[in-house]
Amino acid sequence: DVYKRQVKKVLKNCEISHKLIGDTLKEITTLSTHFLAPDDACNSFKFLYEKLHEFAHQLHKYMHFEKNVFTPKVLKLIE
Repeated sequence: DVYKRQVKKVLKNCEISHKLIGDTLKEITTLSTHFLAPDDACNSFKFLYEKLHEFAHQLHKYMHFEKNVFTPKVLKLIE
């Protein structure tokens, strides 16, 4: 029915967003040499890389939960 199609469309859009976000995060990780600040970097630069690394970790946890826990439960509920 219409409700199920709308929910599935939203979940598909989330999946597409995860792919785009994941690709962007991989690029940031590569460009930042895996969040390793140069030895001569100032404290602000080191802090930035530390926080980027924390953000990446939290984002991965969130996307894992959404993809592997939340989405399957939603699909099970609407079937």
